[in-house]
Amino acid sequence: MKKKTAVIGAFTPDAILKRKIRAHLRKLGFRKSTDGALLPPSSSKESVRALHFEQRKAGLKAQRKFMQRAFPELQHHFAKGSEIDPEKVEPVLELIDAHTWQSDLFRLASLSWSVPVSAGFGRRLRYLVWDKSNNKLMGIIALGDPVFNLRARDDLIGWSVNDRGKRLVNLLDAYVLGAVPPYNMILGGKLVSCLVRSREVRDDFARRYGKTRGVISGKKKGAKLVIVTTSSSLGRSSVYNRLKLHNENYFTSIGYTQGWGHFHVPNTLFAELRAYLRKRKHKYVDGHRFGQGPNWRFRTIIPNLIDQNP
Repeated sequence: MKKKTAVIGAFTPDAILKRKIRAHLRKLGFRKSTDGALLPPSSSKESVRALHFEQRKAGLKAQRKFMQRAFPELQHHFAKGSEIDPEKVEPVLELIDAHTWQSDLFRLASLSWSVPVSAGFGRRLRYLVWDKSNNKLMGIIALGDPVFNLRARDDLIGWSVNDRGKRLVNLLDAYVLGAVPPYNMILGGKLVSCLVRSREVRDDFARRYGKTRGVISGKKKGAKLVIVTTSSSLGRSSVYNRLKLHNENYFTSIGYTQGWGHFHVPNTLFAELRAYLRKRKHKYVDGHRFGQGPNWRFRTIIPNLIDQNP
């Protein structure tokens, strides 16, 4: 008696979802190796930007109403090339609060980034960088809580797991850092990056977080900003390379991260994947909080170049 051949339905939810995923990956340029592994199109910066394209397009679409409202009101803060004199550029930091026009300006400026900008998490310091010579916006800075596990950083410092748990409170990560056009064309990104090490940032951190208590421990941490790290989604960045002021190094390359992420999956497709897992009653479908297992909401970009600001 012949065995019955397994038949997979062409229009089942599983098959439809698989086709959507395969079509999207092919559109991005992914291909299969001889052993069936999924390979990205290349590791070039243009390739990484292309991988982010669909996510960025979806983000801009979601922000359309905000841009239509905010841009006419705030566009005068962005400089024209004729309004900049490189010899007179004088950067000034402005710490901003949520729900202000400055917060809207930060949000608007971040939409010009070629890679979608994260909202950050935990403790946060956000800055507008102004050019005092013409009162125009030069760039933006956002500092937030660092990730807990980061081998390149932890190996450099040389601390144990116990040390990290106690001292990570003294670190921040620059998850947004750069100049807006046209300042990004005259090395403005390098100047903005140097401001992370300024006394103003250290003092703002001390005022806002120096006396706070740990959420879990309930104890005062006495936090003092000692190190700021940043990562580049496009590999080694020229913005941080050879970054010096008066022969002092401002950032030092400390290595590459390893990890996984879903940044190349648009939100609509990701929602369908979650719906499928929910139907299958998968335990991780809503498990993105501390202690609930892998956090699918944390997007890790590969490769990331980690820089240290001592």
